[in-house]
Amino acid sequence: MAKERMYDFCTHCRDDRAYTLRKKIVKKEIKDKTFDFEITVAICDECGEEMDIPGLLDFNMKAIDEQYRRAEGLVIK
Repeated sequence: MAKERMYDFCTHCRDDRAYTLRKKIVKKEIKDKTFDFEITVAICDECGEEMDIPGLLDFNMKAIDEQYRRAEGLVIK
């Protein structure tokens, strides 16, 4: 089965472009502690820059919250 290509508007290319989802580690400071969080980013297949994809920010905020709670031993719903 062929993998479906995903497209959205790339602000760098100024046109609709295919993109690939990749994992990325970001450092965030919360309550004077530094944490490494794994997030998902969309990379334009044409120019290689990160793209803003609808829903990705919410997805990453949830992932960061879950990773933070796990790291701090807090209850995860």
